[in-house]
Amino acid sequence: MNKLSKIVASTKWDAVIPCIAFAVYFWISLHLYPRMAPDEYLRLTIPFFISDNNALPLGPEPEIVNPIWGFSYAYTAYGPSMLSAVFVEIASWFTTNASVLIVAARLTSVVSGALTVFLAMRIARRLFQNPASSILLGTLVAFTPQFAFMSSYHNNDIPSACAVTILILAWLRGIQDGWDTKNAALLGLGLGACSVTYYFGYGFILASIPLFFVSIFHSRGKVKIDKRKIWGLVGVVFVVALATGGWYFIRNGIIFDGDVIGMSTRDVLAEQMAQEEYKPSKHLTPQREGWSVWHMIFGDYNGFGWWEYTSQSLVGFFGYMEISLSSSMYLGYALLVPFLLIGIFSFRRVTMERGKLLLHSAMLFGLFMAVAFTVYYSWASDYEPQGRYVYSAFVVLALYAVLGMETIGTLVASFVSRFVYMGQSAGHAKDIGRRRLVTHGASVELLVAACLYILAFAYVWKNWLGQCLTGVVPPDSLVPFFQ
Repeated sequence: MNKLSKIVASTKWDAVIPCIAFAVYFWISLHLYPRMAPDEYLRLTIPFFISDNNALPLGPEPEIVNPIWGFSYAYTAYGPSMLSAVFVEIASWFTTNASVLIVAARLTSVVSGALTVFLAMRIARRLFQNPASSILLGTLVAFTPQFAFMSSYHNNDIPSACAVTILILAWLRGIQDGWDTKNAALLGLGLGACSVTYYFGYGFILASIPLFFVSIFHSRGKVKIDKRKIWGLVGVVFVVALATGGWYFIRNGIIFDGDVIGMSTRDVLAEQMAQEEYKPSKHLTPQREGWSVWHMIFGDYNGFGWWEYTSQSLVGFFGYMEISLSSSMYLGYALLVPFLLIGIFSFRRVTMERGKLLLHSAMLFGLFMAVAFTVYYSWASDYEPQGRYVYSAFVVLALYAVLGMETIGTLVASFVSRFVYMGQSAGHAKDIGRRRLVTHGASVELLVAACLYILAFAYVWKNWLGQCLTGVVPPDSLVPFFQ
């Protein structure tokens, strides 16, 4: 038992699992057919444009505007594309091979996915009582089929999940260790990164403001601060957030006549350039057709059930919603839902001396807003029942699920220990023995769950994900960038 405890408690797992995840994601990125990567062909125009022109696009450039929808992704936050442009530029020093340059652009998602796993495990070390929960959380995040799939092609979803994970780690460090310059800078980094990835993660930005001030004014930790120090920390957060992402919105406000988000300007261009049926004024949505939000979520709009497709694609639905898992596999992954609910209602078990309710409330708010944004987007803008839009909050879902599994695992191990020590006289030795048995029993249960989750991922790869891995063939829309 002592040997198992040492193995499980080793922090080497915090490096091993993310490194394995990186290797898996990178291998998939080397073989993933772009036709199977949703919207990648359109998003890739941004990093290639930046690399070719050594400048950020304004938005209406013909080479980046989609001829069907009439807009470009240069009007929405594209922080991941800026980072991908760096990888593309470096790769272009050695080769002009289109397939290699596409894989280089995908490195942003590959790195973001692996980094998300690493950060999630660091959070788990601070939150969970059992070290095995950290291993399970890393496994659950890394090897959820849809997460692995999206970590292998160019998108905003995985970098958004990474940015949110940075925010949660900053929250936790600020609450537990006190807010100092280092933790304030980490919060600013998370805020800036989150702002230029995906709007679906903006709920976590909103939650950061009250969490920061409430926790800092009620701090009784090691760091003693006065009001002058507080505003100094606010300045650190502001400067780092501005340098990381805030400048982008200032630029938007200048070039788009005050439209800092860029959405209104994008719609104006789309109205002029899109094909007739895809113009914003003509594009049909559930809202325009008189559907209520409730009816859309639980009804069957245009043959696609929003709830069914969103929940399934949260687990695994590859290509342009073309390759689905079997019903039995979806049911297997659905077994996590009860644990998720248990985790939400047993958050008091986390190893925090103070701030439990504050952290719990902030995570739930961010999760709620991610789902709310996704619902509203499908209802009022573009009906796309896809779980990837909720991935900004994916780590929160995973945290609650693992907490629920730890809670049940501990209860089961405690129940078993009563029978093992039944009949023995009460005493210190018996109490120590029972506690050890409970801890080790729960650890074994959590490790078995992690192993089963990896086996499930391997099965999904063999039967469904592998169908997407036919080679990196540049799509026609990107050919002009390679000529």
